Amino acid sequence: MAAAKGHPKAGGRQKGTPNKSVSELRQIFGILILDNQDNIQAWLTKLAARNPGKAIELLVKMAELLVPKPVAEGEKSPELDWYAEQAKKMMAKVG
Repeated sequence: MAAAKGHPKAGGRQKGTPNKSVSELRQIFGILILDNQDNIQAWLTKLAARNPGKAIELLVKMAELLVPKPVAEGEKSPELDWYAEQAKKMMAKVG
């Protein structure tokens, strides 16, 4: 049963504390990408030659895994908003 609205938080992580396992997975994925930069670039180049939109979509999805999310619930991130806007502009150009 859920606590009443306005009830103080008891137990668990403190509000705004990042999930440790997600942080570790992001770090591992980042290392994997750094270690395979040349391969990833070649794969994206080949994909972009056949389907530019799909290549951009894949790149944006990879970035979403590495770019930090806002910590506090409801917090806005100008950096993430900028990335999202740039991705939309690129997708619009591709068609």
